[in-house]
Amino acid sequence: MRPRLRDAIALARQREINSCHNRPRMGARRSDMRAIAKHGAVNATSEVTKAVLMALTLLILARSVSKDDFGVFALAQTLALFLVPVGSFGMNRAAVRQIAYYKALGDRERINGVVRSAIHIWVFSSMAISIVFFLIAAPLATRFFSDSDLVPTLQLFSVYIAASVVSREVGATFRGFRNVRPKVYFEDIVPRVMVIGGFLYLSSIGAPLLTYTVVYVSCFVTAAVLSMIYLFMNHSFYEPWVPLHYTMLAIGLPLMVQEVLFLSNSMLSVIILAGYSDSATVGSYAAAQKLAVKIPFIFTGMLFTFLPVLSAYKARENVKGMKTVYARFTRWVIIITMPAVLLGLLFPVELMDLLYGPDYRSSWALLMMLVIAHAWQPFLGPAGPTMIALGQVRMLMAFAITTALITVVVSVTLIPVYGAMGAAIATNTAQCGYGLISLAYVYHTTGIHPFNRDYVRLIVYPPAICLLEYLAITSLLGRTMLALLVAIPVVIGTVLSLCLALGIITRSEREIVFAKLKRMMGRTTGGVETGTRVGRGRKR
Repeated sequence: MRPRLRDAIALARQREINSCHNRPRMGARRSDMRAIAKHGAVNATSEVTKAVLMALTLLILARSVSKDDFGVFALAQTLALFLVPVGSFGMNRAAVRQIAYYKALGDRERINGVVRSAIHIWVFSSMAISIVFFLIAAPLATRFFSDSDLVPTLQLFSVYIAASVVSREVGATFRGFRNVRPKVYFEDIVPRVMVIGGFLYLSSIGAPLLTYTVVYVSCFVTAAVLSMIYLFMNHSFYEPWVPLHYTMLAIGLPLMVQEVLFLSNSMLSVIILAGYSDSATVGSYAAAQKLAVKIPFIFTGMLFTFLPVLSAYKARENVKGMKTVYARFTRWVIIITMPAVLLGLLFPVELMDLLYGPDYRSSWALLMMLVIAHAWQPFLGPAGPTMIALGQVRMLMAFAITTALITVVVSVTLIPVYGAMGAAIATNTAQCGYGLISLAYVYHTTGIHPFNRDYVRLIVYPPAICLLEYLAITSLLGRTMLALLVAIPVVIGTVLSLCLALGIITRSEREIVFAKLKRMMGRTTGGVETGTRVGRGRKR
């Protein structure tokens, strides 16, 4: 063989090897999208269940105690949720990113180092933040909120902070390995099922608010203990590992600041509102907010596998794959989220009346404003998680600081004049600003964005047709509960049918969905049992 030909063949083989290691094939990209869809569907279903359970919990509590007591509980819960990310030190997302990154590189020792270093950090940080919150509960309640009844509730929620940190960190550890079950069991389902059972019993005996708080906290402590048992049963702590405490802190601390400040976009407005208004006003705003915050549940659910998948692409420096996954992810999230957004904007009065009762009907305008606020993120795509996968955690923290300052300035300016509506406007402004600047940065650095012809058609045609259907339904049935019940399947059917008719849902995506449905129903295709695994060489 000629030397030049031999060298050319060797060079081609080397390029093929590098391509296999660094740039996954289209089949691998499809496999990753299926993994996002599969685990995301499980997590999204869990988020739906979690949302339903949380709504039932709040409904039971709202109908069992006074409006002032409900406002006290909502405020204490908001403060505790605000501090849970602080107790995590950002390990919940740092561990996911690093486990997926080192897994793509095949570095087992560093994977073990991520798990053990994260545990060392969040065990200490969760205990520290809980003790601090317990100590400041009394002066915080009496001096800042001028409500001494809030003291015991805040002190009990200090224990809730530590328990929530433990559950979410165990779930995050397994999330890096694309295992959704620990998060579903111990963070979403188990504690809330126990809470509902306890609240129903307390409602039947007319218990006071403090008893409800004790039961609520105890259920989350039980779930945290179970999650730790699961971790030690399913992960080996005897294999070699590399200490990565500094690396985890370098990634986790900026993510902690970003998460706290991102939560502040909605929660900080509640806290500022409490400083200017009474508990009843806080309760009205919290009811609308807790309903609107469930709007992006599909987005949150699908992110479960999106971040580790994108981190693996980053490890291989495959920007093209990242662009494809980002665009398809955003399109599917919008398709599934849009019906909830439209129903929240078209039937706000009926939704508040149906879920919370007549006392909360006056919060319909707050619900509309907050639905728009929480729709920004799913409609613009996962720019924040993409920045985490890229390792740009400090820039993400800077964006969070900017939007938090916007929240404070707008809230302090508008709440004294407009009350709860001022808080809703502040939340909307901050959410919009955060989504736009993070997406602009991702596009500037990598060229990643969700905008194309299908995106424009998706956000134009379904809302326009659903608005016409809304006018027709309300002209026949009026603004009644029956109109809402009729509109729910109509809106969902309209969005999905238009996406199919316009080709927004592609043929390959339809085939994947239909094949999955056939396997679930146990049908056969071409003599091959669809319930069994098909060989890799067979084209689907």
